[in-house]
Amino acid sequence: QYSSDGLQWEPLNVSIDNEAFLGGLKNAFKVDSIHYIYSNRSQLLWTSNFKTWDSTYVPVEQSGTKLVYGNGVFVYAGAWSELLYSTDLKEWKKAKIKCPSCQNQWYDDIVFDNGVFFVVGSASDMSTTRVALASVNGVDFVEQPSCGMNDDYDHVYSDSNGNFYARQGGHYSIFYRDEFYIYPV
Repeated sequence: QYSSDGLQWEPLNVSIDNEAFLGGLKNAFKVDSIHYIYSNRSQLLWTSNFKTWDSTYVPVEQSGTKLVYGNGVFVYAGAWSELLYSTDLKEWKKAKIKCPSCQNQWYDDIVFDNGVFFVVGSASDMSTTRVALASVNGVDFVEQPSCGMNDDYDHVYSDSNGNFYARQGGHYSIFYRDEFYIYPV
């Protein structure tokens, strides 16, 4: 369902491909007056009025972990080391990753907040090595100080104060940002 005011709700009718929703939704976000919905089957849909829709597919090997938008760039983070970006939703390119600790990355989550993309996940086939990458432009991602430690992160959140919170199982790590890096507290 959708609502313009949070009080009155109407059924959400997508006339493009309702099969996109069979696997569930991964995330939704708003940029200016456009609402975006990213499905579990790597379909990105958008609308300004919830009645007419446009869509595209993100060209990934395994359907989606998450898609976010910030600083004029859409960034997809997912399984099998797939970290892609696009400025026009037509052409997708691989992000540049500087991460000596990362091998066989599996990105579990991404968030954009306070001008920073923050990606978390695991590296290695056993998911035992932590991956934490950050970027201000959505193109160049850099290993963060907590990268390479034991235990992987499976989710990342942010708050209105510019803090990031990464979850590993039932445990949370809090991060603060300086000029170049995001550090665990």
